[in-house]
Amino acid sequence: MKIILLGYTGYGSSTLRGLLKSNDITVTSAYTKKYDFPFPYYPEKQVHDICRENGIDCYFDLNVNKMEILNRIAKENPDLIVVSSFGTLLSNKLLDLPEIGVINFHPSLLPAYRGPYPEQAVILNGEKTTGVTVHYVTEKLDSGNIIYQTEINIEDEDNFSSLKKKLSDTCEKIVPDIIGKFRDGNKPEGIIQNESKSSFHHKPSAEDCMLNNEKNILSLTNKIRALNPFPGTFFILNGRKVSVDSYQIIKLEGQNNFISESENHVDAVIDSIGIRLFKKK
Repeated sequence: MKIILLGYTGYGSSTLRGLLKSNDITVTSAYTKKYDFPFPYYPEKQVHDICRENGIDCYFDLNVNKMEILNRIAKENPDLIVVSSFGTLLSNKLLDLPEIGVINFHPSLLPAYRGPYPEQAVILNGEKTTGVTVHYVTEKLDSGNIIYQTEINIEDEDNFSSLKKKLSDTCEKIVPDIIGKFRDGNKPEGIIQNESKSSFHHKPSAEDCMLNNEKNILSLTNKIRALNPFPGTFFILNGRKVSVDSYQIIKLEGQNNFISESENHVDAVIDSIGIRLFKKK
């Protein structure tokens, strides 16, 4: 079985490693992008490095919907295209190229949390579980029939990067079994998504990252966990922007909204609970 990967470093890296562990398949090429900053916010080998180590053709920063690239992909005659954190809506012309189809590894329990950054959304909303969904790619974002789902726990100490790492590891583990479903000419029909239970989360804005208006300790701590290390959280103190990236619940005497600043942290009382907010270094 010939497979093409469309994936960025992070989920794309783990999915590629999973493909390389799968039997009777050939990854003919990968399409990705290079990063000059620490994406995906945990230690990870870039997709192009894994490709180089394994003799896989790798292409960077290309629009896969352009005719020139479509023709290149068509010449590879893939049986299956695997998508894992790619960031580009795929055209029908591309979706029609592989004999079997196009599947995506999405880091949430679809139909909930469609779109980018579902890891941040589940923490912001106080969810206790999330997971990985493998589904067929259609013209509508994250809406194709579900082939497989697996659930993981969200721990109280998880933040954006740690949850991404756990979901990425999950992708790697399940890839061989997913590929096995398509052997010998098989193509599972999958389960239609229930649109009444669908939700979508947008990329966080700068306003979302500000902590000043959080009056509830749970919403405050969830926001710090969800939005760190990227894009980062902050509050305005005496006209200054103070960036914070972690916290500790402490015993602190004082009225609500009490604030005391030191060189490395800010102590506050919110919702009658003491909290130490550590400044980003």
